[in-house]
Amino acid sequence: MKQAYLSITFLLLALVVTLPAQAKTPAPADTTLLDDLLAYWSLDESSGTRYDSHTRDVDLADHDTVTAITGIQGNAAFFDETNGTNGAYLSGDAADYDTLALGTGDYALAFWARVDTLFGQFNGFFSTGAWSTTNPGVNVAMRDANGAFYAFISDGNIRKDLSVAGPSLDTWFFAVVNYDRDGDMTIYLDGVEKGSLDISALADSSIVGNRINMSPQFTERLHGAMDEMGVWGRTLTQSEITWLYNVGNGRTYGDIVGLKDSLLAYWPLDESSGTRYDSHTRDVDLSDVDTVTAIAGIVDDAAFFDAATTGGDGSYLNGDAADYDTLAMGTGDYAVAFWGRADSLFGQYNGFFSTGAWSATNPGVNVAMRDANGAFYAFLSDGNTRKELSVAGPSLKTWFFAVVNFDRDGDMTVYLDGVEKGSVDISTLADSSIVGNRLTFSAEFTERLRGAMDEAGVWGRTLTQSEITWLYNSGNGRTYGDFCTDASTCNTGSGSQARGGELTLDAPTDELPQTLSLGHYPNPFNPQATITYDLPTDAPVRLEVFDLLGRRVALLVDAPVRAGTHQVRFDGSRLASGLYLYRMQALGQVRTGRMLLVK
Repeated sequence: MKQAYLSITFLLLALVVTLPAQAKTPAPADTTLLDDLLAYWSLDESSGTRYDSHTRDVDLADHDTVTAITGIQGNAAFFDETNGTNGAYLSGDAADYDTLALGTGDYALAFWARVDTLFGQFNGFFSTGAWSTTNPGVNVAMRDANGAFYAFISDGNIRKDLSVAGPSLDTWFFAVVNYDRDGDMTIYLDGVEKGSLDISALADSSIVGNRINMSPQFTERLHGAMDEMGVWGRTLTQSEITWLYNVGNGRTYGDIVGLKDSLLAYWPLDESSGTRYDSHTRDVDLSDVDTVTAIAGIVDDAAFFDAATTGGDGSYLNGDAADYDTLAMGTGDYAVAFWGRADSLFGQYNGFFSTGAWSATNPGVNVAMRDANGAFYAFLSDGNTRKELSVAGPSLKTWFFAVVNFDRDGDMTVYLDGVEKGSVDISTLADSSIVGNRLTFSAEFTERLRGAMDEAGVWGRTLTQSEITWLYNSGNGRTYGDFCTDASTCNTGSGSQARGGELTLDAPTDELPQTLSLGHYPNPFNPQATITYDLPTDAPVRLEVFDLLGRRVALLVDAPVRAGTHQVRFDGSRLASGLYLYRMQALGQVRTGRMLLVK
């Protein structure tokens, strides 16, 4: 009997190992991509100055009319070189260069570009110095003679040149040039390393420039376009470059910057009890009323609300009118997003989020689950008219990701798990009248919530479909908490920060493991298990879960991962009780394990 059991087990494992590969989901960006980003130009302006939309004031003046075309994200800057030195370009002066402080340290350039026509010898993308060995700085260009992509760096005495096979004309491509001042200058095109050159012999103190130009004149300016240009104060890793290239169908760090800049408040809801702190840039902390507890959430812990009967009984989180005023949600567009789970429904409406009482004559917004049909429900009122939207709701006892967009000149739109579910016109409501007097999680509409919430955020604008998709998919449930990276502005009251990083719940340990290993706890589990793995070196990792018929039920990791000890949560709430197999592929090896779900 034992031999037969082992034979069946090995047969099932063999079946799992030979299943075909699935499509890859991009890994999330490391939060230090924001910390180390020196400047970012979205290049969305239709004309005139192109503004640095990050934290530094490095705006680029328009010369000879740089126009706009449709780009990778929004608009792109179009440069109209025709036959030599004539043509449009963008320029910053020596003060702008000094602001970036690119003189002596490591750095990286990244941008999307398209070359329509090549003239003469070198057609420039980016420059910090004149095209000469005796003029220190860095230049990046396309070369007409062979269509190569070209980069050089000079200290005023020595110039290091690197040329790699270039992209096709009339085709958008993503370029990264890393400058490791003690190592190599390396070129990546469309996420793939194309070549490198040792630059360690150059004198650090001498590599300074006197300008910042897009479409600089090497021998010729650029006839083509550029979009989403960024400069970092360090080199980028391969996994970061891959993420920047892949995420959002070409959308790059602009998504992160835009989502962070317009985020009004963010509550990770990780506290075990008491006040739940706004860990973003605004002080909108929510008081605990009647003991909101903590359970395992989508990212770390979640707030659990314990309404047990019909009526107003139950715990909730509450901010007063001053907190509402801080968010300034009264007249403009905005968006509300959170992970939610309803365990039981009582009465008629079981509230998630509210800024006003449940009545057409009380202005504000309310988001709830509805008991009569399990629908997901949102309404907006100006005190005279109430606009209501009801869509098919998620299953009970199941985590879901909800976004409600409020376009004040258009529609209120509900998205569940990244998918648009319905919309209703709200343009007839009076802007000046839609104000609230509170901010409540587990709001009492007719009943409070028996269930949980996690990773709740409010933006000062509506979110795009691609942003909603990114928030839902990125990092196996990791959402905008990843954007809080500065301890001075992301204080949760205890000095901690919202956790970011790759597809892990724990950062790599200081002492790296020596071998590849895989395990999980607890066993049996219900409904969540934690799968742990040790990775001795940086490597792509694929971690999947299968049922005993060999059907994949979850793809937990499919991305480059740093060396260290990692943990990933597996949620079996939608699965039947039984034995499940999990498999990890990394470093050319396969590790497998079994776990038992008992409900």
